[in-house]
Amino acid sequence: MKFNFIRESRGIGVMETALTLPVVCYLIFFTLEAIKINDLKTALDSIAEEAIFDFSAAKNTDNFAAIIKKYKPAYIPDANITYYFDIYPDLATMCGTSPYGGEEIFWPTTSGSNTTKSYKDDDYISTASDGKFISRSNQSFALTNYKKPESDFGLSKTNVDFKTLSGKAAVLTVVCNYVFSSAMVKILFSGGSNTKGKKKFLLWSRGVGVCS
Repeated sequence: MKFNFIRESRGIGVMETALTLPVVCYLIFFTLEAIKINDLKTALDSIAEEAIFDFSAAKNTDNFAAIIKKYKPAYIPDANITYYFDIYPDLATMCGTSPYGGEEIFWPTTSGSNTTKSYKDDDYISTASDGKFISRSNQSFALTNYKKPESDFGLSKTNVDFKTLSGKAAVLTVVCNYVFSSAMVKILFSGGSNTKGKKKFLLWSRGVGVCS
């Protein structure tokens, strides 16, 4: 009788372990991934803050690589962080026209060495109720390279808008294409994607400044 009780207790223990262990493992992996994501988000905020201050003062992106390296967590590949700008004539213009500097977050495409304002495979985070892309205001400047806006200014002798960056409002968006630790963890975070095309999981930060 005593033997049967022990055997039944062991059987119940095995069953309980089988039921609870996966849940515990999921919670552990979820927590560890959430810590990494929070750490990365803090790093992106630091990058955006220091970079926009630097750009506002220097009016160029020469120090951006060093700023990203300074804050980027070691587990994030260099290629998984990028950035792009929107440049407005002034702060009043940016704040006076929808979407007020709050354009959609996306993973930009490149053409040669230039970063464009386009995306591919619906690599954007949709915030509109209809799921469509919220484009930047037509009051922002059409740039040749959205990663190095300084390359467009000071070159034109006829277009007064591009004579100088001084006084211009700059909106900097820093984006990371986050790669999860495992396929199992991806399931816990919306299937591992938050873009319209279900291709990427984008984390981002944004900074606004006025060039001196």
